Amino acid sequence: MARKRRSLVKRETKLMQEFLDKGEILQEWDLSIKRMKKINNDYKIKTHKGEKILKIAFQEDRVMFMHLALEHLAGQGCFQGIPRLIPTKYGDFYVKSDLGIYYLTDWVGGKQGKRDELDQVLAFARYLGEIHLSAKFFHAVPPWAIRERWDDIAQGMTEKTSWAEENLNHLPPEVQTAWASYEIIAHKAANLLKLAGYPALVEAAKENKTFCHRRFEPGQGIIAKGVTHILHWEHCAYGVQVGDLVYFMQQVMPYFQWNQQIGEQIITSYHRTKHLSREEVMTLEAALMYPDTFVRFMKKCRLSKFPPDEFSKKFAQAHLEEQEKHRFIEAAFGGIRGKEGKSLPEDDEEA
Repeated sequence: MARKRRSLVKRETKLMQEFLDKGEILQEWDLSIKRMKKINNDYKIKTHKGEKILKIAFQEDRVMFMHLALEHLAGQGCFQGIPRLIPTKYGDFYVKSDLGIYYLTDWVGGKQGKRDELDQVLAFARYLGEIHLSAKFFHAVPPWAIRERWDDIAQGMTEKTSWAEENLNHLPPEVQTAWASYEIIAHKAANLLKLAGYPALVEAAKENKTFCHRRFEPGQGIIAKGVTHILHWEHCAYGVQVGDLVYFMQQVMPYFQWNQQIGEQIITSYHRTKHLSREEVMTLEAALMYPDTFVRFMKKCRLSKFPPDEFSKKFAQAHLEEQEKHRFIEAAFGGIRGKEGKSLPEDDEEA
């Protein structure tokens, strides 16, 4: 299977290079390809102007919003570690063709970020705070390119719960029984979100024109010469910024079994860079409380992605992670809210 996939990737790369050599796309940058390699959905190309990444998109609004967002960050001084688009010789930042929208960034050589290395995780958490400080008052977007995801957190909860309820009868009996308990938690999380002041955060985000990466986690980044880079901005949009921290923790905390001390370090690392309000902390708690892991397990079951002999194991793993997360929330957020006399440190305090 692996050999067949390598063969397909090699053939696809060859066809793309032939297409680019015959066409005029790279001529827009006055570039010719010396060597080309497919990396996931992108192409690393070696040219006489150095190594670049060629990306292909299909929604112009996404590319334009992303480009303007990255330029806004750079204009606010947050330019190190972000992949700015390279202009063509005509000053355009992407090239449209019948087969897609093409754009270039510089290649960043280094090691991919790791979700299970604490030092890197904390560095990325601090970097997220730095980005969020600059990712506001972003007004210079043409109407056709505006991407708004103001209600990402609440909408995500609603959509997942609706999916679970609609598909429940198609799932194994064990999953149906377990969902009865998780559904209660899902509704509890949604109610806490309202009590947390989330609607006020949405209104504040709209007023301050804040935007989010929406896929921020170490696996989307590179560590190069001690500099943290975050790539893959294609999903960025206007939104409530604490949603990025929610996604980040959902991605990395399972690697640490939702360890309380590590979770608190992540939150504190972000908070010391960009202050978290009480409303944001409670929104983070509500969003993490939602049984996201179990719903993802349910979706895989619905798609029959588990062989019969692996079902019990995957079911137990999903349940265990939800239990670990529940213990983390009870311990960590109980302290943050002051139940144990603790609170988040002020921005200028030492660790």
